[in-house]
Amino acid sequence: MSETGFLGIDCGGTNCRVAYAKAGRRVDYIGNGANFTTDPDGCAEAIVEACQGLADKAGIALSELCDAYAYLGVAGIVTDIDAAALSRALPFRRCKVEDDRSAMAVGALGDKDGFVVGLGTGSFVLRRAGLRIDGIGGWGLILGDEASAAWLGRGLLSRSLQAQDGLLPHTALTRAILDEFGGAAAIVRFARTAHPREFGRLAKGLSGAAVAGDGTAKALMQEGATWIGRGLRALGWQAGGRVVLPGDLGAAYVPFLRDEVQGCVTPANGPAVEGALALARQHASA
Repeated sequence: MSETGFLGIDCGGTNCRVAYAKAGRRVDYIGNGANFTTDPDGCAEAIVEACQGLADKAGIALSELCDAYAYLGVAGIVTDIDAAALSRALPFRRCKVEDDRSAMAVGALGDKDGFVVGLGTGSFVLRRAGLRIDGIGGWGLILGDEASAAWLGRGLLSRSLQAQDGLLPHTALTRAILDEFGGAAAIVRFARTAHPREFGRLAKGLSGAAVAGDGTAKALMQEGATWIGRGLRALGWQAGGRVVLPGDLGAAYVPFLRDEVQGCVTPANGPAVEGALALARQHASA
C-alpha cells in the first residue's frame, strides 16, 4: 500500500499557497488567489492552477496530488454550503474545506493559545483557547475587512477624492494617487470594477509613508490599528495575552498599536499554509 500524501492549501484573495508532503519530501508553490465570496469560479480555478504549478515543480502528475488528503483554508468561505460547493468544484478525492481562520491559527500559534490578527487582502481577528477558535471579521470588502490591504487601498482612493473636493488636506500620497490614475474620474472608473486584490495593491508602501509622516497614510494606519484593538478586546484580550500579527502588513501595524498591545506581540510560529498542512494530517487520521 502506497504512503499517503498530504496537501495543505491556503487560498487568499491575492495568493494561493500550496504545500505537499509525502514520504519525507516537501514541495511548496505560490500561485494567484481569489476570494470565494467575490469570485467562486475564479477561486476554484486558482486552486487547481496552483496545484498544477506545484505538480510541475515536483515533477509529478496532478492526479497524484488529487489522491493526497487535502485541507483547504479559503478566504470567503462563510457557510457549510460554500465549503461543499467549492469541494465539488475541485478534483480532490479526499478533502476538507473551511474558511482560512483555522489554518492561520494553527500556523501562527502552533499548539499554543493566543490571539491572531489575520491581515492580507481581507482581515479577521481570532482567539484560540484549547480546541476552540472564535473569530470576528472576514466579511469581505463590501461590508468589512477593516485594516486589510484592500481596505487601506480603497481608503486611500476615497481620501484622495475627498482631498480633491477640499474636504481633507492634500498630502504627497493623495497627489501621487491622483497623478498616477490621471484624475478623479479615472479613480471612479477603476473602483467600479476593481477586485479586492486590486485595491490591496494600492496599499503597498502606505505604512512606510505613514512612518515618514504622510498625514493620509498615518490616518489610515491609525484607523486600522484602532479596529485591531477593538477586535482583540471583543474577543476577551487582556494585557499579557499573546498576540500574533503574521505577514508584512501585520508587522507594519505594530508601531500604530497601543503600547499595551505592542508589548504582547510575538512572532508567528509559521505561515497559514503550514497550518493547513498540519490540519490535513490531523483530519486524515481522524
